[in-house]
Amino acid sequence: MTFRKRILYFLVKNLQISNKQAHQLLLDEKITVNGEIVNALFEINETDTICFQNQVLQQGIIYQYFKFYKPRGIESTLNAEIPDNLHTCIAIPEGFFPIGRLDKESEGLMLFTNNGFIMNKILKHENNMEKEYEVTVNKQLDAEFIHALENGITIMGQKTLTTKVIQIDDFTFIITLIQGLNRQIRRMCYKFDYDVTKLKRIRMMNLYLGNMVENEIKYLSEEELKTADWL
Repeated sequence: MTFRKRILYFLVKNLQISNKQAHQLLLDEKITVNGEIVNALFEINETDTICFQNQVLQQGIIYQYFKFYKPRGIESTLNAEIPDNLHTCIAIPEGFFPIGRLDKESEGLMLFTNNGFIMNKILKHENNMEKEYEVTVNKQLDAEFIHALENGITIMGQKTLTTKVIQIDDFTFIITLIQGLNRQIRRMCYKFDYDVTKLKRIRMMNLYLGNMVENEIKYLSEEELKTADWL
C-alpha cells in the first residue's frame, strides 16, 4: 500500500500558494497527473507524474523488482562497513533495497525493490507470506524429526508454527515457513542434534529461484508481477 495525499495539498506545499490559488489552477486545467486533468479531491502518490503546464513538479517513480541468488558467505546487508556485504557481489541500483534476509551461511532467493511500502507486508508472518527452503543435514533423517518440524519445535522460548515438510532423500528436506525467527531452521535442527550443511531458499511467495545461479539477478516477469498478491 502506498502513501496517498490530495493533489490540492501537494500544490499548496510545492508551489507555495494558497488553497484558493491551488483550486484555481485545477479549475483552469493547468495541472495534470499522468497527462490527465484532475480535480482538487484527486489523490496522488510517488508513482504519479505531476505537471504544471510544461513544468514537471514531480517525476513519478517507477517501481521495479528483481530476484537475486545470494551466494553462501555473503551478509544480507547493504552496510558497506560490514565485511562481505551485498555490494561485494552485486551492483545494486540506487534506491533499491533487499527484502528477505538470509544468514551468511545460507544461500538462495532474495528480492530487491525500490518500493519501500511493501517491506512490512512481506515480512510479517501474519500475512502468510510463504518462504520455502531446501535443507541438507549431516546425518540421516528420521520420522520423529520430520514430525517435529511439521508440528512445531520450541526455540528461543517459543514454539514454531506448524508447517509443511517434504523429505527429498536421506539427508535433505524442503520446509515451508511463514515465520522469520532468527536462524529458525538451524535452531530447529540443532534441537534434534542435526547440523545444517546446506540451506537454500528456493521460493518467496510466488517467486521461485528456479535455475538461477549464484550472483544472478532477474527482473520479475509480467507473469510474476501479475500473480503477486503481495503488491
